[in-house]
Amino acid sequence: MVVAPATANIIAKMAGGLADDLVSTLALSAAEILIAPAMNTRMWLAEATQANVATLTGRGVHVVGPAEGRLACGDTGPGRMAEPEDILAAVARILLGT
Repeated sequence: MVVAPATANIIAKMAGGLADDLVSTLALSAAEILIAPAMNTRMWLAEATQANVATLTGRGVHVVGPAEGRLACGDTGPGRMAEPEDILAAVARILLGT
C-alpha cells in the first residue's frame, strides 16, 4: 500500500490504529506500507508527527521523503512530498526486497 501524500492526519491515524475512513481501514490490513509524507514544515517537525513516524517505522512501515522545497502553503523547507519517481523507486526496492 502506498499512501501519497501522507498527511500529518493520516500518519497520526495510522500510528494510533484508527480505522475511520477507507485509507486508515486499509492500512490496518496491508502487508507492506510506504508513506510519502507531505505537509507544512512546522507540522513535519512537530514532536507529535515525529513520534508518529517513529511508531510507524518501528512497525515496519517504509517512508520516502519528505523533500525540501516550496510547499503548497508558500513556505520553503522540509515537508514537500517526494517526487513520483522517488516514490516509484522506493516501491521497487520494497517489492524486490533490496
